[in-house]
Amino acid sequence: MEAVHQVMEGKVLSQVITLPKSFHNVMVEVTVAPVVNIPEQSLTRNKLRNQLGGSNTESLSGVLRSSEHITLEEIRAERRIKYERVD
Repeated sequence: MEAVHQVMEGKVLSQVITLPKSFHNVMVEVTVAPVVNIPEQSLTRNKLRNQLGGSNTESLSGVLRSSEHITLEEIRAERRIKYERVD
């Protein structure tokens, strides 16, 4: 895996990313490397309930199958099927 290291002034870097004030007046080392194996985000029924608890959209959690991991795209697909049908 390749990585790039550079030493630069904290004040210059702070224009690109947020740094603590203590880094502004010193030299800092920056390392940049590609991200490998980004884990797929998944939701469980409990995670969704915690996020939506008490909100108007809480009823949407009924689309989730119990105790299974489900991706956001799978949730969208199931909701589209339900609401795109013409009765």
